[in-house]
Amino acid sequence: MRLDALETQPLYHVVSQLVYATGRHLVSDVWIAGRRKVVGGGVVGLDVADLRARARTWRDRIAFAA
Repeated sequence: MRLDALETQPLYHVVSQLVYATGRHLVSDVWIAGRRKVVGGGVVGLDVADLRARARTWRDRIAFAA
């Protein structure tokens, strides 16, 4: 993440800035428990087509129940 971007200014406390003030578009890489999960802003090891299909299924189920 680049902390010199205009959206991150003024920068007083790095952790607070990361948690409360930055958007996801500023996150480039994420590591969890030693495993890289986001590279260059894209999620690694995620089947996007499957996730979209499952989201549509839940959308339809919720709309039907309403």
